[in-house]
Amino acid sequence: MPGAMTVADPYPAGDLSQGVDFAKDNWAAYRPVLDLARHPNIMMKISDVHNRSAMGFPHHDMKGCVQLAVGCFGKERVMFGTGYPDTDHRLAAGWPTLADELKIAREAWDLSDEEVEWYLGKSAEKLFFPKGSGAIKSLHRSLL
Repeated sequence: MPGAMTVADPYPAGDLSQGVDFAKDNWAAYRPVLDLARHPNIMMKISDVHNRSAMGFPHHDMKGCVQLAVGCFGKERVMFGTGYPDTDHRLAAGWPTLADELKIAREAWDLSDEEVEWYLGKSAEKLFFPKGSGAIKSLHRSLL
């Protein structure tokens, strides 16, 4: 459908558990995902970071992956994904709490305040409420 937006949730592809190392080109498997950025109707959802990381919380080794995604897609086309928001399920599976995932986005990836704002809400609002409803803005404010 022409003009329809699509959300890709392949993040991150390949073994980036040691972080992005441009000298070793260990991110080659991630290139096809990043190449999707050339299509203006594709957005990227970043989720499941904790399962891809070789490090404990706050998963600093994933910073390069996130920065590549934001750099390729732009802040307006990258969005937060939790994997599954149910607290009981998350804790039983050993996943970070939602509060911890928000902390990672705000502090561990060296994103600008504006990039964090888009990542945690404005991109989703643009996708799901293109005329603007303020619903995501209110939610985002409460998460800050």
